[in-house]
Amino acid sequence: MNWRRLPLAIVAVAILVLAATAIPAIGRDAVAPSFDRPASAAALAKAKRAFDLAREARRGAREAREGAAIARTAALVAGNDAAGAKALAETARDQAAAAKSAAAATQAQLAANGIVTASAPDLVTSTAPIGEYEAKGGPAVQVTVPNSGLIEVWAQVEIKDDEGGAVGLYEDGAKVPGISFPEFCGDDGALIDMQGGGPGDFNLFATPPAPGFLGCTSAGAPAPVLLSRPPGPHTYELRYSECSCGGEAQFRNRLLRVAPRP
Repeated sequence: MNWRRLPLAIVAVAILVLAATAIPAIGRDAVAPSFDRPASAAALAKAKRAFDLAREARRGAREAREGAAIARTAALVAGNDAAGAKALAETARDQAAAAKSAAAATQAQLAANGIVTASAPDLVTSTAPIGEYEAKGGPAVQVTVPNSGLIEVWAQVEIKDDEGGAVGLYEDGAKVPGISFPEFCGDDGALIDMQGGGPGDFNLFATPPAPGFLGCTSAGAPAPVLLSRPPGPHTYELRYSECSCGGEAQFRNRLLRVAPRP
């Protein structure tokens, strides 16, 4: 329906009604002009109602146009939002794919160098005294020690530094001894021994277990520790304890790498 023409149609009908009522004898052969006051009043009332209806129709048409414009704007905004969300999702997918490819390339490079690696990002805690390390889900790797009996081990862990913590290396479920100096590091199986006293934040600590201000550890990138182990296939695992500093040790973002060496 064309809302713009509706008021004109209603007015035309009102005029015809007025004319037909005021001059009831139109169409006869001989008519004497007359004025019917009640009929004219009724016609005027009908015309007024017609005008009122036309006004209401015009208002309704305007409101309908405004509602349609609002709906078009909302649809346009929704379409733009949807396009933006789609673009963000595609960017996130691309970034995830790139990260996955980079991780796969790193793993391939490590494997080419004979290095086996595993990581565990989740948070674990321990109240075990140093030397009595607790299994907390690794990480763990399987390595075949060559006839030389030599392997290199890297470890890296985030430790909450207000309480400190220690990380030991286990082979087939048994602690590997002879890694560090017990008189400095609290235990000869400690790959990392961070003795606490910091501001209470997580910080990154790594091998080698060199005695120093922090305990027996390094605050930089992990460096390998060369160990002599029995030839053959073995499973190596990181385990955890507090550093005999008291309290509960907390660890996260744990990394272990082991490489056989000829």
